[in-house]
Amino acid sequence: MEELKKNLDILACPCCGGELELKENYLFCKRCNLKYPIIDGIPQLVVSVNEVRRGSEKR
Repeated sequence: MEELKKNLDILACPCCGGELELKENYLFCKRCNLKYPIIDGIPQLVVSVNEVRRGSEKR
């Protein structure tokens, strides 16, 4: 998790390009409000079609 903290500034939301914030067990996009789980220390930056639709409705 320390390695992820060090490199957080080079990661961006794959959906909107927004800044990601590290939470306890996921990354959170401040711009589109999507959550990306962290599994075994690896962020799962995969966007499903349903998440994209749901995220765009919040704007």
